[in-house]
Amino acid sequence: MEALDYDPCVRLQNILNTPAYIFNSESYNGYEMASVLRRLSMLVTSRYHARELSMPAGIPSIAISIDERLRNLLAENGHLEDYYLEADDCQLREKLTIAMEKMWANRKKVSKENLATIPGYLELMGAMGATFRNFVKKNFPLFPLPPEPKDWKGYLPPLCSDLSEVINRCQVGRYTPQTRRGSARNVE
Repeated sequence: MEALDYDPCVRLQNILNTPAYIFNSESYNGYEMASVLRRLSMLVTSRYHARELSMPAGIPSIAISIDERLRNLLAENGHLEDYYLEADDCQLREKLTIAMEKMWANRKKVSKENLATIPGYLELMGAMGATFRNFVKKNFPLFPLPPEPKDWKGYLPPLCSDLSEVINRCQVGRYTPQTRRGSARNVE
């Protein structure tokens, strides 16, 4: 994804027995990258934003972590044990092969589990908006604020159709900022 990842991606590409394409930020803009990420069959990444951008499409992903945020994402949907690998693991190649085979066999289930976490993240973002609004109201009482939204969705910017569809399909309202780290495996 990032230009600095190009050389390791080429090395991985040379190890694989099947074609693997490399898309990096020097060749594609952010919109193109998001579009590519949301059309993958599976994602293997060391980048938080690649994982985040692929989530609205439910793309199953394996994290080769150099970033604590990836660890947190996989822990929140119960994938830490199976699909989280440390970048400095001396058995990374073997573990990645096992994880990819397991992911492929369970990709539909993993996709649903990934999608089920999105409403919680969006609700948390809405709660952050409410907190910010309350801060402004308290500390800058003369600052003109629009009417308070009726629910957490009112604190979000307009959502793309992918995110709106996920909210409609998944249970919404189960998460609060305090309980968000629970399992998110219930999807219709």
